[in-house]
Amino acid sequence: GIRAPAALLMMSARTAIGPRAHGKLNVVSALSTFGIVATAVGVGATYVDFVTSVAAAAVPGVTPVIAAAALFPVVLLFTVLGRLDILAYTSALGNVAVAAGIIAVIVDGATTPAGVGVRPAFEPVEIARPVGAASFVGSTSFLFAIHIIALPVIEGIALSRRRVAVNAAFAVVTLLNLSFAVAAVVLFGAGVSSNVVDDVGSGPALLVAKGLLVLDLAATMPVVLLAAVRVIERALRLSARPARASYMLALFVRTACVSVAFGIAFAVPDFGQLVSVVGGVVSCLMGFVLPPLLHAAVRHAHKSMGLLDWAGTVVISGCGLAAMVITLIQTLGG
Repeated sequence: GIRAPAALLMMSARTAIGPRAHGKLNVVSALSTFGIVATAVGVGATYVDFVTSVAAAAVPGVTPVIAAAALFPVVLLFTVLGRLDILAYTSALGNVAVAAGIIAVIVDGATTPAGVGVRPAFEPVEIARPVGAASFVGSTSFLFAIHIIALPVIEGIALSRRRVAVNAAFAVVTLLNLSFAVAAVVLFGAGVSSNVVDDVGSGPALLVAKGLLVLDLAATMPVVLLAAVRVIERALRLSARPARASYMLALFVRTACVSVAFGIAFAVPDFGQLVSVVGGVVSCLMGFVLPPLLHAAVRHAHKSMGLLDWAGTVVISGCGLAAMVITLIQTLGG
């Protein structure tokens, strides 16, 4: 049968990162390369959108353009350096920032009356809302189909502990996200913004929480973009070029990735819409469409594909394609 999701994602990501299969470029590997680049740059764009909007709302006189102008050189510097060992130290900050953000939103939501300040009026929550399918699929895929970013971290875990570590991490993250989503809906209602941080006030504690989130995403963005950078640089075979040409081309690639991410953020300023498109299209492609196909290709090459394998491949990839189409139709139509 189909392998456990975590193992399947790791195997598919490992296969996808190499843009050449059996010595020649094929359609699946080309799609994998595109998916990695599009996902990394798209996620980077959502981070830019989040950071600039939160900074503009929290600091008087700061506009999204000013915030982006301050953020761009920082992200570019760390992306050009490409030192993941330096950026690894931001992990602890990230955990603190997320925890502070969750606590700040819940406390503010529980203590501030609806309709006061930036908080919207409370709207009843519908039990089922089909028109929100695209947003749900996009947001969920955006949060969980992140194996192209997680793979380097997984490589640092002992082989015997990888499955336990991955399953435990996904279980904890799922529980936290679900709990926070339920709390946000209960406290803010259906009128909650796509970026719930926009609905909380601006007291000292809230400003600190927002500042930590901004710093966390600013430090995380280079890590995300490096996934795209490395795939592009490998495809360009920089290691086979003269040193100076390789350096200049690498500098161009890294600058281009950062610039495109910032450009997308301003081209699609709606945070919720951007998350839906990135998550529902490219994350679905990388999380649900390609992994079963890659899995099937590997199993078929070893003549070990059974009927259940083929059925699982068709169902999972088909659902992923359907999600991509629904997301595009509803997002563009909205």
